[in-house]
Amino acid sequence: MKLIKQISLLFFILTLSSSFINTKEENKIIKETNVLSWELEDNVHLVTEVTRNVLSLENVTEVTYKLYVSQNTGISKWETVKKPDYKGFESEEIDVMPLSVKTGGFKNEKYRYVVLSKTKLTPIEKGEFQIEPLKLNITLETPSNKRNLNGGMIMETINKDFESEPVTITVK
Repeated sequence: MKLIKQISLLFFILTLSSSFINTKEENKIIKETNVLSWELEDNVHLVTEVTRNVLSLENVTEVTYKLYVSQNTGISKWETVKKPDYKGFESEEIDVMPLSVKTGGFKNEKYRYVVLSKTKLTPIEKGEFQIEPLKLNITLETPSNKRNLNGGMIMETINKDFESEPVTITVK
């Protein structure tokens, strides 16, 4: 009977320590994912550009959404989560297909970018209008510290939502 109690106690201790180790590993993975996510925020930027922020009823403006990606980050896919609403304007999509990757500067650094969409806006009333942000879910790939059997770098993959800044347009 004493042997059974000792075995039971040993089993309980092993189970407890095993769950503690798993929790430590899970916390390490969560921490690494949060660091990776934070680092990727500095490597990917969804930008709204407007040709004119102040215009009259007779004028038009264009809103362009560009996705800037640093040289050491890759994107395997993206999905639109929320499109902007152009209240106070008639909108006409401008075809940007096929998408082409270009090289340019962003915040004094070299980035690759793609023009995701362009929209021609014609005002239908006077006032101050806020163009809502475009929101995308992007699958990103970045080098990890791990290597495969051939010595090649293993890429980390993470899904993250990115949102452009809202833009205000004044119609006089």
